[in-house]
Amino acid sequence: MMRFDCISTNINILSLSVGKKYLYDIARVYLGENDYDDEIVSECYRDVDNFISGIEDKDILKNFKLPPELARYIGQGKGNITLAHDLDSAMPVIDEWDMPYDFYKALLKYMRQGYKWLKSDSKAGKTHLYFKFKPSKPSDYTGISDNKTEYDSFIVKFYLKNYLKYTDHAKTSKEGCAYCIIALYLVILGEMYRILYPFIDGDVKTFMGICLAKLNPVISGYTMTAEYNTGNMKALSIITELLQLTSNTSSLEISKTSEYNVQFKYTPKTNQFKNSSERLEGRAKYRTDKDGKRRIELLITGKDNTLTLRYDLIGMNILNDITGLAGKKDFLSVASNELLLEHISRRVLLNLLSHTKQFAKDRKYVSDKVELFYEDEDDIMLTITKTPEVIQQFKENKIEDGMNELVFKRLNSDTLSQSFDVILNEFKLNKYQADYIIIAHELSKFEDNEVSKRLSRLGSKQQAEIRKMIERIREYQKSPFKALNYIYQRLVD
Repeated sequence: MMRFDCISTNINILSLSVGKKYLYDIARVYLGENDYDDEIVSECYRDVDNFISGIEDKDILKNFKLPPELARYIGQGKGNITLAHDLDSAMPVIDEWDMPYDFYKALLKYMRQGYKWLKSDSKAGKTHLYFKFKPSKPSDYTGISDNKTEYDSFIVKFYLKNYLKYTDHAKTSKEGCAYCIIALYLVILGEMYRILYPFIDGDVKTFMGICLAKLNPVISGYTMTAEYNTGNMKALSIITELLQLTSNTSSLEISKTSEYNVQFKYTPKTNQFKNSSERLEGRAKYRTDKDGKRRIELLITGKDNTLTLRYDLIGMNILNDITGLAGKKDFLSVASNELLLEHISRRVLLNLLSHTKQFAKDRKYVSDKVELFYEDEDDIMLTITKTPEVIQQFKENKIEDGMNELVFKRLNSDTLSQSFDVILNEFKLNKYQADYIIIAHELSKFEDNEVSKRLSRLGSKQQAEIRKMIERIREYQKSPFKALNYIYQRLVD
């Protein structure tokens, strides 16, 4: 049976972003309701600015410790159950099935474990190798003289390769990404507690509640790897077809560094994101991109029956177009959701393939056929309703059905090398019989009587062996398999 199943997914690099706005919101709760001196208020906000501008200092993670009162609260089990329940009730996080789940309960529970890890790893002095913090500023900020206030956010990046190398924790991207999220929360909680300590008055629970309610770290990009089992199809034959594709837009580049891989790079030249004007959980509009920083990169390699796809998804616009989850807290659990990662993998590939000339040509052909069908048919079901939207939807459905059958079938499939593999795998040949494969492939093109005539000078044993090969090659090449067409059909299922 032909298979094209996802066998593994991993997030290799995860980027999380926290806006300065949220840290200001936390401070504003304590500063805005009291009649504090303007200088005290200004100093507090300057401390927040200084925290963000100096976030890449390695000392932040080296020998990391929370203030004692905060450490005790996070370390206790029973004290924060009520807080988690209150937060989950007041601000439910909805999963992909539109069902609420205990996000804050899980966050606080894992925070206890994460703090133990962070303290231990910080003493070893390796945390900066797999967690990297840096301040970030929007590209459209100009003319700001104070370089400490130009940063509107900061980013933490998690590197799975270094995490596996320098820690003894669970060796999965699921655990590593969760650890990264917890480390981010702990760094913010610790520093904001120190900044606001004069105003907190020892009420740690209230402080925690305010911070967790206000903070909204978001995934701003990540690199993931997905591996697929191609069954009895060689991964190289898929790459052979992919290398025949050409771009239909200046936004997509298709290149190769060898005959064994193909790279797609999609960089919209203008703000083409359909969701770019959305507001999600208090965030302002997504930034437009004038510098080509928001993009999709996909490198496809293969060996034997395993196809490996490595994706770079950079920018919230890109993420939201692919997932629809950008800015939502549920997206923070993407590393532990293998079905979602596989879905994202397929969506990215389908999106990139749709920007090729071959796809556009096939779609126009099918679209023209559908238009002719509706012009010729007078008694079709659509005459019941004249609604243009309904008619257009029916046409789109027909086009998609036609695309499933036609798209990418004009590409040359790698049947010759595959049938070589078939013969090598099924017939026990020695090095002196290699020419049998060439002879069998050439003779498979002729009728049986011509084959007999050309084999007549060989011995009966040799003839029998070559005839078996010819039969197998003909059987294999009767319906040459279009790998990319099969993949596309699986993607749109």
